[in-house]
Amino acid sequence: MRSNEVVVKVSEQLSFSLTANNEDGTPNDTINENLDATPNGFAVFQHTLTNTGNRNDTYTLN
Repeated sequence: MRSNEVVVKVSEQLSFSLTANNEDGTPNDTINENLDATPNGFAVFQHTLTNTGNRNDTYTLN
């Protein structure tokens, strides 16, 4: 017994999730709050970028 060839095409879905990681007094939120900023200074915003698409590619961010 022989059946017809079955072809399944899955489109590539690129999707990313950006989550804030600074400890700002509110656990498990996704907002960077209460960071001090001064003129000519720096404020560090820590985030996690997650690939949520259906590809396992490697990306370089600059």
